[in-house]
Amino acid sequence: MRRISYLSGVNVKCNSKCPCIDLCLCSKKYSPVCGVDGKTYNNKCIAKCAGVSIKCKRKCPCNLCACPAIYSPVCGDNGQTYVNACKAKCAGVRIKCKRKCPCNLCACPAIYSPVCGDNGQTYGNACKAKCAGVGVKCRSKCPCKLCTCKKKYRPVCGRDGTTYSNRCKAKCARVKVKCYGQCPCGCKCPFLYRPVCGNDGKTYTNACYARCSGTAVKCKRPCPCYHIG
Repeated sequence: MRRISYLSGVNVKCNSKCPCIDLCLCSKKYSPVCGVDGKTYNNKCIAKCAGVSIKCKRKCPCNLCACPAIYSPVCGDNGQTYVNACKAKCAGVRIKCKRKCPCNLCACPAIYSPVCGDNGQTYGNACKAKCAGVGVKCRSKCPCKLCTCKKKYRPVCGRDGTTYSNRCKAKCARVKVKCYGQCPCGCKCPFLYRPVCGNDGKTYTNACYARCSGTAVKCKRPCPCYHIG
């Protein structure tokens, strides 16, 4: 059995024959801790000198914590589930997520509809990407293909109020088509490509579309207008 002198926190080697008498020099500061043996020690140094690990930094018992009797499970960073956040806090554990462990459970349908995340990784579907906290870059496997459209001019008006040269261009911009033809959608103009430049500096399919937008025609050609002479 060891004989211990509680005077400081320094272990002193002895030169005498075994068994050695460990001189433990601890201060008289009162900062109680509870050891794993269920006993209260005046401070952590004294507990250490007794060869006892600290269970909590207060008087025994350690489980004195007033928490409401509410079941709202949380998962601690130690991988254990606690009845509520208060219980986890009382145990000195940080909350990893506000549900039962494990935290990475995400209910997604077993449908393979690959998407490419903005992190450059392919996910089985948009749900799985969302569960991983990743945004969807395109609805196909990575890498996302560059959007190539024909130069055919068949204007459509997107739901964002922008006119796109054709449906493909709107799709590439991830914008749904509101109506076929130039914006605004209320205009009943013939689909006749006779470009004009409006006073607002924008090119319109024809004079009718310019008037529908409330813009006077500056010149009968695509913008910009050039004055000769």
